[in-house]
Amino acid sequence: MSAIKNQGSCEEFEILDTLRYDSNFSLLVAGSENLKALTYSEVDNMLQLEQNESGYNFFGNASIEVNDLKNFTEGHEGHGTELLLLLNAGFLNSPKLISTVANDKSLTEIISKRFLFLRQHLNRINAALGVFEGNFRLSFGEVMQILIDALMEQYDTSLSYHDRLLKILNSSQVHKVRLLVTLEHKVKAELHPLPFFQDTIINPTKYFINSILSGFLEWKEACWDLFLDGLPTAGRFPFSTFKTTARKPYDEARNRLFKMAKNYRNGADDTSKCEVLLYNEKGEIMEGSITNIAVLSKNKSEDGTPRYITPYLSSGCLCGTMRYYLLKKGLISEGHVMTNDIKKGDTVLLFNGVMGCVKGIIRE
Repeated sequence: MSAIKNQGSCEEFEILDTLRYDSNFSLLVAGSENLKALTYSEVDNMLQLEQNESGYNFFGNASIEVNDLKNFTEGHEGHGTELLLLLNAGFLNSPKLISTVANDKSLTEIISKRFLFLRQHLNRINAALGVFEGNFRLSFGEVMQILIDALMEQYDTSLSYHDRLLKILNSSQVHKVRLLVTLEHKVKAELHPLPFFQDTIINPTKYFINSILSGFLEWKEACWDLFLDGLPTAGRFPFSTFKTTARKPYDEARNRLFKMAKNYRNGADDTSKCEVLLYNEKGEIMEGSITNIAVLSKNKSEDGTPRYITPYLSSGCLCGTMRYYLLKKGLISEGHVMTNDIKKGDTVLLFNGVMGCVKGIIRE
């Protein structure tokens, strides 16, 4: 563990990152394994970020101050309206097939495509290391090997490294991955299995849309109950901007959430699919306790498609990887969101790097 060096606190913490590993994002074509060459399918390029797209612009991970937060997000790609129409029209459902050699390097590359926004997560970890005065940075290769080793733990060590890579590639698994990093360069990966729905005909593009971007599908109903917190949450930079295990304000908000959800659900102890919306002392909505959020704007796009607004980072929200992705794809925009901008019955988008994007409804 690492003692926090700023704000005069002796609280212990680790830099935390949670991401999704999903075997359905890159799939071997049946019968192609154990050969010198193999064929696999992956998510359509239009839904992917560019290879050199590392995430928020953290100015080389130099000393970041709270006033810099307005400038972290670069301009989006500008085809959000087009992409939204394609998502709902089903025009992105054709599988994309790629052929490659079957060496360890290629197998590892295919596996890397199963970690949602891995390069953007790494960028955020390294930015946090800079802010918290860590004297090292993690490379993509180092993190990828740690993740591969974690996946390999479930297989017989008597198998060759190559055969264990093939085992990973041929397994149908979805995990929530917790990466814990200390300032002493200790890195640990924890895997937590997640349920998933697998189509009869496997198609990574269709699967990505239905599982990660379902909040933008018109036919998908809102399935989360959302409650406005009863107390403001002070944005505590840099802990509100970067994810760490120092989560006391969020844990307290979730405790209040569970009471509101239990009351709304007639005393039921079920706390699944509920979220609390946090706001700062200025009355600005920040985020959810485990999600970034975007509210439906009163002003639609020129072609009539809905516009969603996510709070600025300067409000005190996390620089989420899913938030970054949606901004870059033009599916959401940044803006000020106040508590009086939302009311009972409003639809709100919730998103993070594990569950993707879903719809919720404001309750009382």
